[in-house]
Amino acid sequence: MTRPDFKNYIERAESSLRIQRKRSLFFSDSLIFDNPPWELLLEIFIATEQRSCISKRELIDSLDAPNSIVSRWIEIFADRQYLIRCETHDLDCVKLTDKARSKCSAYLDSILEDQL
Repeated sequence: MTRPDFKNYIERAESSLRIQRKRSLFFSDSLIFDNPPWELLLEIFIATEQRSCISKRELIDSLDAPNSIVSRWIEIFADRQYLIRCETHDLDCVKLTDKARSKCSAYLDSILEDQL
């Protein structure tokens, strides 16, 4: 079921990613200023909202991160029940759980409230 406000959540998540990635233009020390887990979670959130599943390869490409980092965080998120593997797709495809989607949506709502 698609929520009527899903586009706003996608736009807010994409905006958050753009802001984070813009920061890297000014602070290039990725060991200090990058946040791969958060970017990964937002990428999975956007994909879940748009088309349900995203492959590990797509995540690696969008984050420009090594396979080992993406794989490690996918496992951590799965252990914490933030994502599940898509049953109807390749085993490397994942999507957020309803619990994680709700948390991301609540966070993105809070960002909007802060800007008002």
